[in-house]
Amino acid sequence: MPTSASKIRNVAFIGINRSGKTTLVESILHVTGAISRRGKTQDGSTTTDYEPEATTRQISTQTSMARTVYRDTTINILDCPGFVDFSEEVKLSLLGADIAVFVIEPDPGRLIQMDTLLRYTEEIGVARLVFINKMDKPDLKFSESLAILKDMHGKKTPRPLAPLHYPVLDGSFTGYVDVFKNEAYKYVGQGKAEKTEIPASIKTEL
Repeated sequence: MPTSASKIRNVAFIGINRSGKTTLVESILHVTGAISRRGKTQDGSTTTDYEPEATTRQISTQTSMARTVYRDTTINILDCPGFVDFSEEVKLSLLGADIAVFVIEPDPGRLIQMDTLLRYTEEIGVARLVFINKMDKPDLKFSESLAILKDMHGKKTPRPLAPLHYPVLDGSFTGYVDVFKNEAYKYVGQGKAEKTEIPASIKTEL
């Protein structure tokens, strides 16, 4: 029986080169049960970087597709290349997307590279999410990165960018606050977290 169009979503993962888009996609496919084990970009075993040039260079060189099902919704994933050389291919991929997920690092110095694609997604009216990756970096700058994204020139300045999850940083990335639920969680082990109090310092920022 064909899947109803209302139960299909096309999601494009875009961002700066080496921001971890393909690794994130691989984790999503694994968590949702589409694959039994997570591949690695280092050994060319990921689902979406299968072309010889991509595996040799350990970067995405073209838009690749994958599919998974989550809560009765079929999700078609577009893993787009990050290098500026492939920006036109990314733009073409976005024309068929319901939502664009910007995968970035908490590094203010690299965020200017996102400006063109931010403007383009505004022009075509595609919904957007920002996923800040590599939160275990020792020199991460989350607040600064968030401020820069908001202040980048667009149709609305500052951009209406609201965090869904806010990191808890206590010398390192120790947990997060679910802003919608107004609840905090602390990591206690591999893939596990327990509920905790929202730090006072974060309450003033939310």
